[in-house]
Amino acid sequence: MRVVLAFLLAVFVSGTTPLAIQWSEHGLGLFFTVSVRMTLGLMICLALIWILRIPMLRHDQALRAYLVGGLGFFCGITCSYWGLQLIPSGWSSVLFGLSPMFNGFIARRLLAEPFGWNRVCGSLLGLAGLGLVFFQGIRVDFANNGLGVGIMVVAVVIFSLTTVTMKKIGHQIHPLAITTGSLMVMTPCFFISWYGTQGILPTTIAPRTLGAILYLASFSTVIGFVSMYYLLSRVDASVAALPNLLAPLFGVWLGVVLNGEQVQPVFLAGAFLVLLGLSIFQWGGCLRRKRVGGVDSC
Repeated sequence: MRVVLAFLLAVFVSGTTPLAIQWSEHGLGLFFTVSVRMTLGLMICLALIWILRIPMLRHDQALRAYLVGGLGFFCGITCSYWGLQLIPSGWSSVLFGLSPMFNGFIARRLLAEPFGWNRVCGSLLGLAGLGLVFFQGIRVDFANNGLGVGIMVVAVVIFSLTTVTMKKIGHQIHPLAITTGSLMVMTPCFFISWYGTQGILPTTIAPRTLGAILYLASFSTVIGFVSMYYLLSRVDASVAALPNLLAPLFGVWLGVVLNGEQVQPVFLAGAFLVLLGLSIFQWGGCLRRKRVGGVDSC
């Protein structure tokens, strides 16, 4: 039952975060919104660290992991918030569905992980789908949508590079400790950026905007992260990767229903290729091993 709950939470958080980011920025500006979100998330993490008595390691390897995570996620989150000002939230969900493929590219270089035929074919299909999404964007509004898609792809690459690097240098550190240490690094960065670009406190905050910030701080920053690592510790990696396949569908549906976003046929074709490519990327090798060896080795 706990595994099912963690799986549903991972899908829910991944699918709702892009829309929540768009709602949270209304009338406040990028850096103020994310500064408040990260401050609240850090407070929650510190409370959990104290309640659960999880050690915050301070040796060189741990400090490097905190620094890499903090600076990497600072850049990635900044690009995500910026890109979501220019494109519909559902598009972001589909683009972030490419993250396992970028993870595979980078892990092949940094961790010497295998990159078989299924990953090559899946990546090519995913990139073809990305091309269709980008084509749809520039056809509708080159200045905004095209730039937004490009920025979101940069965000995905930064997140993937940061995740793989942290896996290499911080795999022995508790996930909640890494999250807390990274937040300690990135939160001051966001406040400095806010002070340098705006530096003015808002006089009013709309109820929906405040609700979105609170949701991002608690669910997206803390619960979503813990749910995914709980899945990784309890089930096979192929099962834990399922949220990456389902979240884009959920995110696009939410954007249409709650945000009045329009979905064009070219975008749907691109999204289909991304999801098909992701499926082959994750499980194509398993199907081949079953067919050849007659056993389930996944």
